[in-house]
Amino acid sequence: MSIVDVLADISMKYQQKIDEGKETKENAEVLKESINEANFGFRHIKAFVDKLNGGALVLEVGCGSGLLLAMIKEHNESISAEGIEPFGDGFELLKPLNSHVKKQGVAIHNVAYEDFDSNKTYNLIYSVNVFEHFDEWENFLGFVENNLSQNGVCVILCPNYGFPYDPQFSIPIIATKKITEKIFLTYKLKEILLRINSVPIKRAIAKLQDRYGCI
Repeated sequence: MSIVDVLADISMKYQQKIDEGKETKENAEVLKESINEANFGFRHIKAFVDKLNGGALVLEVGCGSGLLLAMIKEHNESISAEGIEPFGDGFELLKPLNSHVKKQGVAIHNVAYEDFDSNKTYNLIYSVNVFEHFDEWENFLGFVENNLSQNGVCVILCPNYGFPYDPQFSIPIIATKKITEKIFLTYKLKEILLRINSVPIKRAIAKLQDRYGCI
């Protein structure tokens, strides 16, 4: 059974539980978000997986139920895939998927990355929507340094799904970055924005003023 078939079966059973009043639509959204996040991750990780040689070692940090790992393993069966997930098997309804992942030979270690002990080094280490949750991100970079092979690659994805945002200036994007710049420069929003007690916005104003000298 392919990953697509497993997800279809899970979604059908979940809808049945909702119809029977045994599950909520809110939890259905959680399921949907889990699937969407895995699809997003696969689109961006696939290019790196395609460059790996047979037998390469892949490690996902914060793998949840293993959905993305399963997709990657199905895409390239020649690699060895492992995941770290400190919170057990992840979303409850995805446990059937977790079983499917393990049948594919994917190992999921239910420990924090700080407690992960391996005598192997990995050709690809990646995380999706995890890095921003680390209390000590410097420690994670040390973990990567210790566990990445000599020519290995680390990919850290921190997508902003819900709201367009410029991380450089820490301001919301209005339509496009060019339009946002034009609005800031044309309508002199400095006075308005300074009234908002927001450190990120004040920093953004300072950066724009340094760059253009006219806001």
